Amino acid sequence: MSSLSTSGVFSSRVDYFCLVCESRLRDEADAAAHVAKPVHTKNFLTTEYFGNQQECVRKIKKWYLCELCNVLLPTAARVRLHLVETRHLEHRHALAVQRRAGRVIAFASVQLDDRAWNGILEDTCAICNTEFDDEHIHRNETTHILKLIQSKIEYDENQNLYRRVDDNTIHCITCNKLIAFNSIDAHSNDDEHKNLYQSCCDVTFNSNEDKIEIETENAVSTHIEKSENVDDKNDIINKKEHSGIDNEKNDIKQNEEQIIKILDDVTIDVDEKSNSNSEIEDILSSIENFNRNDININIELQTATCKKCDKHLDFQVKTIKEHILEHEINKDEDDSDTTQEFTEEMQNGKTSPTTVQEKQRFKKVKAKKIKENSFNYETKQFANKNDMIYFDNEDKVYCNKCKVNIPTSLKCLQEHVAGAAHLKAINKQHLEVALYNNDESDKEQTNKIAAEDFISNTIFLDGIFKCVVINDKICISLLSFNLMVEENNKLKCLICEQKVFTHDFDAHRQQYRHNKTASESFVLSDHLNEFIREIKPQHFHCGYCNSVHSPYSAMATHIQSDDHRESRSSGHIRLQRLMPEIIQHRREQQFNRMMHVFGFMFGANRRQFSDSDSD
Repeated sequence: MSSLSTSGVFSSRVDYFCLVCESRLRDEADAAAHVAKPVHTKNFLTTEYFGNQQECVRKIKKWYLCELCNVLLPTAARVRLHLVETRHLEHRHALAVQRRAGRVIAFASVQLDDRAWNGILEDTCAICNTEFDDEHIHRNETTHILKLIQSKIEYDENQNLYRRVDDNTIHCITCNKLIAFNSIDAHSNDDEHKNLYQSCCDVTFNSNEDKIEIETENAVSTHIEKSENVDDKNDIINKKEHSGIDNEKNDIKQNEEQIIKILDDVTIDVDEKSNSNSEIEDILSSIENFNRNDININIELQTATCKKCDKHLDFQVKTIKEHILEHEINKDEDDSDTTQEFTEEMQNGKTSPTTVQEKQRFKKVKAKKIKENSFNYETKQFANKNDMIYFDNEDKVYCNKCKVNIPTSLKCLQEHVAGAAHLKAINKQHLEVALYNNDESDKEQTNKIAAEDFISNTIFLDGIFKCVVINDKICISLLSFNLMVEENNKLKCLICEQKVFTHDFDAHRQQYRHNKTASESFVLSDHLNEFIREIKPQHFHCGYCNSVHSPYSAMATHIQSDDHRESRSSGHIRLQRLMPEIIQHRREQQFNRMMHVFGFMFGANRRQFSDSDSD
């Protein structure tokens, strides 16, 4: 991942352009200097990630920039297609595990055992899938190192790390065990696995604490050595003073100045070393309080992130406490008129009133929150519209459909409503209405045709988009055509109802059972501009959006939504761009058929002449 792309600079090998400031840059050096300017930093803070932050797609004005792939995307629908592309998935998986200071760290918080990372299980290597006599010799063999580099790491939604050994065996890296492929879920939920995973996290945290303790001890020892040196120098000076009582006063003043200079040097040296660790020590002493207030602290990376608003904070105790107070003020907006004196905790456990300047800053924060009342009103309106309960006295919103609590941020509510879990709950509710209430509108009769009869021709384009063109009129993604969706870093087959790894996509879609079930589905022929398949009774799949809706009334509502229209428009635009290639492909097919017929006729004539000659 380029450092320029993470700063909002879109570039090629030659040209550079800052999307945040909308300015063209001469070269890489000019771009690096530009992103370091305060003006760029200020503008960059106004941007935010689109959807899941782990996907690293940043929304910058009217553009969507993928920081992993350095790809510029025009619409949200195009972003969804990009997130399932192989290149993006490979880039995302590559960042999961990194080596830092001689240790293998996963997700910036899980330290992996060196033997487990090398696949060593007693006298067996899981990476090479072979046995060995000497572990040290095997780990340094060329074949083992090359296979280790080429091995692919896979992980699920709970960040459990696995390595594929063969078609039936998986290597759990945190437990350093071989498990059967069909027992991954059971192993992940096992208490032993969870304890080992937590121990890997604790090792990372403890190693950071040990490092801090060592640095603190070094600082203390330096302080003692410096103090001893001062005492020795003071003894020498005192001897000179006692032996030379009759010396002039200027000599005494010079000795006093020398003592003061030595003491000042020692104080400055000790302060510089002690201050470097004081901030970390203060954060460690308050880390429990920060965790209770949903502040995620990473000691190794020295980062602080608020889980409530996904904001990155400065790694300072004062800044973190001020941010916590902002959330408390937001929570107690109704009591903003009451006068309350703010206090801050000191190192000795006592409290002291804040300064006038700090009180003024808190008042500004209150004024800012009052201005945001309009946003709270918009949030309440959105919650009521989507069957949610907004709790004024609590920092949460309750979703009646999903039975879960959500933060009061409008962005969080919008992401939840657009999420797969919420849509699944809505579809389930519609299905229950159809089953128990016998809603006649859901049983609306539509003309259906078998998928194998509807599809007269298909063209598979294995390019940037990996799409399929059906009947020269409909262009959808390859995953959608094969009725598969991405779910928790894996692929889920909607008709076979099983999860497969990304690299097993081709093998699964070529299975007889999958092809047979897909061909037996029905296409709704009434919707000429759509590609809607009924994969199960009253379960309809939208080809453009790659989503399932149940019953039919839910699908009818979906195809009228803005998201669907945007996805369908993107498909039509992509089809127009691909039409020249499709026409060329058709011409080549027609030419090959003509040549085949001509060759057959020519071969028949030759056989006829040969037969006549033999007569």
